[in-house]
Amino acid sequence: QDELNCNRMTKFLAGMPLEKFHFVGIQNEYSQDLQRLANLMNWPAVSELKQNITGKNSDKISESDREFIADCNMLDVALFKQALDMRKNQT
Repeated sequence: QDELNCNRMTKFLAGMPLEKFHFVGIQNEYSQDLQRLANLMNWPAVSELKQNITGKNSDKISESDREFIADCNMLDVALFKQALDMRKNQT
């Protein structure tokens, strides 16, 4: 709940609308989106590289904790929903 950690992606983009980006990928769809990006950029076959893999215990996060995290990051939640919609329209 530290303000420094709330809505970090929204702060990172600092008012740059997602519509300005030609490609928006979703981390949860990394493999598929990496291939989409490679196709878009006319890259040769790309190898998937994974480092610092986390989230293995995400199923152990309680619903109340998930709600608390979402409440602390409402702007990022909205940004993520927008990114999902954009991704859906890109495929």
